[in-house]
Amino acid sequence: MLFGFDLRRIGALWRQGWAEVARWRPVRRILPQLPVDVHHADGRWLRWSGDAARVLPTAAPTGTHFAIEVPADAVLFRHLRLPALPPEEIEAAVRLDVATAAPFPAERCVTGWRVDATTDGRLDVTLAITSQDQIERLLGAAGDGPRGGQAELWAFDGDRPVVLRGFGERRREAAQRGRLFRVLALCGLALMLAVVLAVVPVWQARSQVFDAQARFDALRIETRSVVDTRDRLVDRGRRVEAVRNWLDAEVPLLPLLDRLTALLPDSAYLTGLEVRDEVVTASGLAQNAAGLMERLGEHPGFADFRPSGISRDRVSGLETFRIEFRFRPEGDQ
Repeated sequence: MLFGFDLRRIGALWRQGWAEVARWRPVRRILPQLPVDVHHADGRWLRWSGDAARVLPTAAPTGTHFAIEVPADAVLFRHLRLPALPPEEIEAAVRLDVATAAPFPAERCVTGWRVDATTDGRLDVTLAITSQDQIERLLGAAGDGPRGGQAELWAFDGDRPVVLRGFGERRREAAQRGRLFRVLALCGLALMLAVVLAVVPVWQARSQVFDAQARFDALRIETRSVVDTRDRLVDRGRRVEAVRNWLDAEVPLLPLLDRLTALLPDSAYLTGLEVRDEVVTASGLAQNAAGLMERLGEHPGFADFRPSGISRDRVSGLETFRIEFRFRPEGDQ
């Protein structure tokens, strides 16, 4: 038992599920049905495949499986309405009904039944009951079947055949199961081939991607020195371009540096010099930042002074300054 469920019933439930599937009309149409040549009570030979029949062109059976019809007046038909049950429980219900309704001793009864699914999900069981004496007289009159094989015994409730159990139907059912297994095996093989056909291109594409990635990594390793050289050339080109832009600036740097070097006293020095368009920003340390501005302003070429901030450095005792001004060489003014 597992959570109140009897695990021994798993097999029965499995068989019940497949039996219900096999009873669906669309499924019954695609399941392999072996034809049976039936000798009817009126002397005709009909070839039955499932619930469909056609007249044989000859007066003798030509198929592998054959049956003899038990006359309707020798058969008792009963109809049972059962819930969806596994095959073994259907058989138990049929046996119980035969034991209570058969007019013959139980040991002399010959029975057969067919199961059809109804629209409400229940089962319509058609039960056929006859006596062993009737069967012996029928078989004695028919003699050996064609090619000396054992014949099946069929009874007809209207136009629906019911196979009586215990005669030649086992051979046909075994052959039919074998054909079904072969069909399922072929379907499984086809499904496997379809999966292979779907997976192989993906696998090949995956291998190609990995191969391309490996080649790319190898190429990147081989060309690393070339890439590094290229990067260095690009960096040097940028530096050359920066120097060229610096030299081509509106403010001539060499004359500016020369003039500042000459004018700055020994007690003052620059910590930064930035040139942007026509504006020069100088930062540094001096004993008297205001006096430095006045000294620079007295010389031609320096104009438009604007201090950004002056403060006293506590460590050195000097004043830190940041001064913006414009510079033009004397010849450009």
